[in-house]
This record gives sequence, C-alpha cells and structure tokens, in this order.
Amino acid sequence: MARHIQIAATSNRRRGGAAAAVAPEYSSGEIGVVDSETVEITFSEDMDTDSDYTTGVTIMVGSVSYTGFSGTRQADKSKVRYVLVAGVDGTETVTWAYSESSGGIKSESGGVALEDVSAQAITNTAFEPGDLAGTTYWWHVRPS
Repeated sequence: MARHIQIAATSNRRRGGAAAAVAPEYSSGEIGVVDSETVEITFSEDMDTDSDYTTGVTIMVGSVSYTGFSGTRQADKSKVRYVLVAGVDGTETVTWAYSESSGGIKSESGGVALEDVSAQAITNTAFEPGDLAGTTYWWHVRPS
C-alpha cells in the first residue's frame, strides 16, 4: 500500500508586513506662490524631519548659483520650502537640482534617499516689473 504525504505550500512573503519603502522623487517646483524669495519643491513621498534639506541642493537664478538659503519641510510633508537671501522677479529662470552624493534628503517611510535630480525648471509666478505698467507718479520730499 502506497503512502501519500501531503506537504503544505509555504511562502516567503510575510503576512501583514509593511510595504517596501519607495524612493522619493522630485515632482514639481514653484516660486511666487508664497513670495518672490520662496521656492517650494514638491516630492512624490512624505519627507523625513531629520533631513538637511540644503546640503546637495543647487538653486540657480539665471546663470547665478544661490548660496545661503534655508530649507524647511512643511505641514504637507511632501513639500519643502527654500527661502532665498534675495527675491527674484517673474522674468528670471529658476532651477533646482540635487546631488545624492553630497546631500542627505530622504523619505519619511523607510528613510530612502532621494536620488540625483538634474536641474529642473521651477515655475516662476513671482511679480514681474511689467506688472506696474501704466502711469508712474514720483513724490519728492524736501528736507526741512
């Protein structure tokens, strides 16, 4: 008489385990929504509170690289605001880039590092000098 042995199939997947962490990606950027000095970057994932958001970041206005800016994660954890030392006007081209090798930006879930981001054009809705077109009035005050 032959014996039949039944072996239960098993899986290497954990049941109820956490989903694998996803690498964050650059989604978009805009200057002028808050003011002419604030660049707001949106990422695909919520970002970590402990990240240094300035190291590895390059912000260019035209052909000039900005230095001395701050970077702060917002209540919407997928957004980081960079405050420049001087404002830009709506006619200037602004770009944002990131180098993973010198930076430390990472996601909140799993601490996955943001990979290199080549220079991305930032939507610039800041005030344009032409917005003041029309009559210009000058007031002169005499010293007393």
